[in-house]
Amino acid sequence: MGRVINHEKDELLELLWHLDENHTLSLEALREHDPTNIFERSLREFSTNGIVNFDGRNVALTESGYEAAKGIVRRHRLAERLMVDVLGRRVEDT
Repeated sequence: MGRVINHEKDELLELLWHLDENHTLSLEALREHDPTNIFERSLREFSTNGIVNFDGRNVALTESGYEAAKGIVRRHRLAERLMVDVLGRRVEDT
C-alpha cells in the first residue's frame, strides 16, 4: 500500500512541476488536472513537509519541492528513453 501512496505523491509532484514550468501553477489548474481531488489532500502534507507553500487557496513549490519534482521528472524521462531506445517500445506505449 505504501508504494501506491508514494506513486500518487510522485505523480502530484510531477504535475506540480509541469504546471510550474508552464507558469500555470495554481489550485484551479491542479483541480483541472485532478477532478477527483485526490491530490489536493496531499497538498497539506506537502506543506507541512516543506515541499510546497499552500494556504488553502494558493500553491507554490518550495526550492526543495522543486528539486524533488525535477528529480522525479528526470527519472520518468530516463525510464521512457530506456523503454523506447533500448526495449524498442513506442513512445505512445510508455
